[in-house]
This record gives sequence, C-alpha cells and structure tokens, in this order.
Amino acid sequence: MKSTKKYEVNFVGLADGPHSFHYEIGDDFFQGLGYSIIESGKLSVDIILDKSETILVANFDLTGELNVACDKCGDDLVVSVSGKDNLVYKFTEEQLDDEKIRPIREGEFKIDFEQPIYELVALLLPARSVHPKGKCNKKVLSALDEYLLKPSTNDDKPQDDDASEPDPRWDKLKGLKDAE
Repeated sequence: MKSTKKYEVNFVGLADGPHSFHYEIGDDFFQGLGYSIIESGKLSVDIILDKSETILVANFDLTGELNVACDKCGDDLVVSVSGKDNLVYKFTEEQLDDEKIRPIREGEFKIDFEQPIYELVALLLPARSVHPKGKCNKKVLSALDEYLLKPSTNDDKPQDDDASEPDPRWDKLKGLKDAE
C-alpha cells in the first residue's frame, strides 16, 4: 500500500484531550491500494483521537457503500457497511504483540490512518457477497451449469447431496469393521 499524506496526523502539536478528524473516502483510496477485493466505494470516516501523555486512542466510526464482485456471478454488487473500532497508539520502544496496540517510537511525530481505515473496511465486508435471490447474471449462471456436476439454483444456499441414498464407497469400509 502506497501511503498518502492525506490520512496522516501530526500528533505532536495536539493538546491533550479529544480531537476530531473526518475523511470522505472515494474510488481513489481503493485504486491506490496494490490489491483489493474492493473495486470502489464511498465511505464516511469519523475518527476521534484522544491524546494523553503516554497513549493516543483512536476511535473509528465508518459508514458507506462499497462496490465488490458478486461471489456467485462476478457482476458488480453494492454492499452497505457500517462499523466502529478503536486502536491504541502507545509511546514505547517495546515490540508489541497485540494488534489493537500500535507502537509509536521515539522521534515519530505523526500517525497514518490509511492502513487502519482499510483494515476496518475489509473486516466489515460480509463473508459472502451475493446478489439477492434472482438478481444474479443469468447468462453467467447458465454457463456455470455446463461445467458443474449439479445445476445451480438461484438461491444462496450450498447444495447438499441427496441424504437418502448412501454412498456405495462406504459399503467396503463397513466390511472392514465387521472383519475385526
């Protein structure tokens, strides 16, 4: 990820206490990433940065819409996302193992919110992004049917084998158990 100064905050000049930052994120944010499953989107990000002598606590509040590919047909799909998260930036030289705590080393004077924003957006994506029932590209689904063992249905549930017919491969294994 190539960092831009747009999301950097110089915390040295900030007084102790809360400070608000607002970002409107568009397509240029996602196009600047090396690789992302998110093609484009429009997001509103509000960050409250609470500064004290030893730590900075960043509270993220994000809402918007993302354009991703449908996992079933590959066509564009708009997904609404909304979420909150927080990160702690600690002034330390130690190596930290907690992903929610990020170190600020001696001599550093700014923090970059670009990576944490992207991480939060990626976590807010649903595990499976699929069009509502009947809205997937029918040409793609019919082409997939030619290559699948079972034709697809337009519902979003995985297809199960018919449970009433036992698999004949298990019969030979059952014979091994009886031989003991």
